[in-house]
Amino acid sequence: MLIVILTFFLILFATDALILSLTRGDRWKQILSGAVFLVIAPVVFLASLGILPNLEMFSAEGSAELTTLIMTTSLVLNGMIILVKGILTSDKSPGSQ
Repeated sequence: MLIVILTFFLILFATDALILSLTRGDRWKQILSGAVFLVIAPVVFLASLGILPNLEMFSAEGSAELTTLIMTTSLVLNGMIILVKGILTSDKSPGSQ
């Protein structure tokens, strides 16, 4: 049971790290990766709400729910920060004005 939760969040962490490594580039990469974070966040939230109860991982203390909420909030905040950074970054390529 614990292995499933750890694997789930390890996959999310790896996806997060991959997208963050891809944002090192022009502003459109940053905007796109920020949008990807904002799309992934509700999908992760809904998937975890569908997966965790079936595996009987909801506890009386609500630790699984709290962990899911923290991960979703982290994805949304990362997405917003990267998206705004991409929008505010000026394109300084040689062909732009």
